[in-house]
Amino acid sequence: MYGIKLKRKIKNNLRLLGDKYNIDLLFIFQGSIWFTLQKILGISSALIIGILFANFIDPAEYGKYKYIISTAEIFGSLSLASGLYFITTRSISKNKYIKLSQVTKKIFYSHILFFLIGISISTYYFYQGNSQIGSSFLAITILFPFLQSVNVFKPALDGAKLFKISTIFGIKKIIINLIIMSAPIYLGFSYLWLIISNYGSRLLASTLNYKSTTKILKQDTDLSKKEIKSSFHLS
Repeated sequence: MYGIKLKRKIKNNLRLLGDKYNIDLLFIFQGSIWFTLQKILGISSALIIGILFANFIDPAEYGKYKYIISTAEIFGSLSLASGLYFITTRSISKNKYIKLSQVTKKIFYSHILFFLIGISISTYYFYQGNSQIGSSFLAITILFPFLQSVNVFKPALDGAKLFKISTIFGIKKIIINLIIMSAPIYLGFSYLWLIISNYGSRLLASTLNYKSTTKILKQDTDLSKKEIKSSFHLS
């Protein structure tokens, strides 16, 4: 009983303080708690995978794995994903429930430059006779735009202040990635299969989370031209 009263008192104080400074402190406080929990689990998962890499993967293979992923994700930042994620969170937090299917399409098509660069790099390595690196870049070029598109589930849930659900979905994604990646690492597969299992597992988990999110949130508003234009400046 005392715990419930204390919880209400904290919420009321946060609302009053937030109104005074025109900041949604309750939104920030609740989000921070769940975000921290997911961050801790994410770091723990990365540590486990790192230990597996150190014990079962040749250092040269790991070096190529990191080179390919780092290069691909640098070029992946050229899309509108980050801007559209922000627009999604902001719109839904203001009770404007935009159509997530429209957002995913915009994010996917905004990866056209990434796709062209990825195909070019992949073709170069195939031409040089290094089919494994070429295949690795090709795999990321295909999977990454889909992954970024369905990852919109998180900013949508955060905008709706469903932090607990967002964290549960994030934990599910971490666990699926950890389980699927552990097998090829333990079996000593090449970096090509490590890349496919990494992006493939995250795509699988994010797709499941995205489908669940579309059932939880209503979607009745299109993205405005102004919002789409804003995403260019925010990305």
